[in-house]
Amino acid sequence: MSARNRSAEPAAVAIAAAFDLGRPTAPLTLVHNQVARSWRLDTTTGSFHVKEFWPDEDPFWAPQLIDRMDFERRALEAGIATVAPIPPVVPAYAWAGRVDGRGSYRVYEWIDNRHLSADDDVTDWLGTMLARLHELSPVTTPPELAWRWFVHHPRPTWEGWIAAGHEHAKSWASILQDNLDVILELCARDDKAFMSAADHVITHRDVEPYNVIISSSGPLLIDWDAVGPESATIETGHAAVTFGYNDTQRVHRILNAYTEAGGRLAPLGPDLLIRTANRQLSNITGLIRATLGERRPAAWMDQLDDGDRHITGWLNDLPGLLAHLDSMAASFAV
Repeated sequence: MSARNRSAEPAAVAIAAAFDLGRPTAPLTLVHNQVARSWRLDTTTGSFHVKEFWPDEDPFWAPQLIDRMDFERRALEAGIATVAPIPPVVPAYAWAGRVDGRGSYRVYEWIDNRHLSADDDVTDWLGTMLARLHELSPVTTPPELAWRWFVHHPRPTWEGWIAAGHEHAKSWASILQDNLDVILELCARDDKAFMSAADHVITHRDVEPYNVIISSSGPLLIDWDAVGPESATIETGHAAVTFGYNDTQRVHRILNAYTEAGGRLAPLGPDLLIRTANRQLSNITGLIRATLGERRPAAWMDQLDDGDRHITGWLNDLPGLLAHLDSMAASFAV
């Protein structure tokens, strides 16, 4: 047995024991290492997908997993197509268990699948799934802006990043300075849309093509780790853009599929699709902070060949992206 297999075997045995999966028949096989590590585990009782939330001490937000997994359970019971979890022998947080007394892990049934591609037409599935998802947990009191998924920064914070960028001779500093008014207007529009939509729900909050897999039974929505409050309309608008791959006709078909399945879109006018631009701004913000040493790089940032170059490209693209989103929103009648 190789050194790699010997080192992997104790971990496989520990995970199998923590979730009562039987005896491992092969070492763990790494399948994902970007946002969170995950592996395939084959045992005498079947094949499983093992996901690591964190390997050591619990972060301060760990108890939030309980509410998030409760919503995931409700989605399963409502017939939302996802992957069935395997409960741990001793729960740490709902469906999350510890391995060797440390960290937090989840295990799911292994399902043979492939990634979603632009050639897959999931319009009807997506519209129906979102409409059903948004019925599960309406929020009667609008969440405060400060607690929502996207927290916007005031002008002095941006000006501080611009100054630091110039100090460190960052290629993006001047472009950020030139686009600062565009950025602040985008933030204001996104905040206004979020509050005026008045259709807040607890939902998945990360409905993206990379979180949909295609199995033999059809599309499955995975990775429920970001569950929380959001505007149903804004989540649907962003999903329409990303699953429609910025094609106006496909975007409109997805929005129509949502309303035909019983979903309701708030009359946000040009701000209907604003969240897509704000997601790009969120990536820009995170990457700026990482390149300036204000935060540790997220796993997805480590996959980029040149963080400064990506910031520059995204900043240059932002005005054109906003214009395109506004055009698509204007041509759709709610």
